[in-house]
Amino acid sequence: MCEAIKETGRVLRKGGYVCFNLFSSNYIDPSLVKISNRVFLTEEKLPMVLISKSEFVNYFNKHGMVTNGDITEYERVVTTGKRSVMRGIFRKV
Repeated sequence: MCEAIKETGRVLRKGGYVCFNLFSSNYIDPSLVKISNRVFLTEEKLPMVLISKSEFVNYFNKHGMVTNGDITEYERVVTTGKRSVMRGIFRKV
């Protein structure tokens, strides 16, 4: 993930935007199995990385991108269980 954010910061032109919508670590469904610091296994045995809003913002800030408005977080029941969703926009400075 860090490499993807770094590459996004490299290729995005100044003033460009990145929109995101992803699962975060704000809520961890009891059905998920923790296998390392931020990595969990779903019931289907698929790995899923969950990080906090502050960690996510810090990664983007480190690579020249700042939030554009508020980052929204909410809980949603999806087909694989209850998840915390985070979404928003970053802008390259």
